Amino acid sequence: MKRRNGPVELTVLNAPLRDVMNDIVRLDLSHRPFARSGSVIGIRYGNKRVLAVARGPAGVGTACISLDSATRAKLGIQLNQVGAFSFDEAGSWDELAWAWSATDAMPRIAARLGVTSVILGGIGLLLGVISLLN
Repeated sequence: MKRRNGPVELTVLNAPLRDVMNDIVRLDLSHRPFARSGSVIGIRYGNKRVLAVARGPAGVGTACISLDSATRAKLGIQLNQVGAFSFDEAGSWDELAWAWSATDAMPRIAARLGVTSVILGGIGLLLGVISLLN
């Protein structure tokens, strides 16, 4: 069962330049006690959910959350708005889903190559078994 935390009232701040287009959310560890820095977490605001990489607050404080414009748009929240956020632990499928549709091309390409490799490996295994049976 996934661990959850929230809802927590947090003020939305702009992400620092180094976090823009990297699907990084900065918030205090007390809001995500189940996820260390670098873990993918689910963020819920209203009826919308996005996946992002959790990082430490880096000056954000305990009452704020740092999101880039792409993540804010997906959640439908504005800069400096206060909102009730819930956080949940991401499973393996969530991590793959995050990597598959990541804003940054590096994890997106790596995930797609990985899935393609697994599919091709399965096809190769199936062909090998068929050739042994004949």
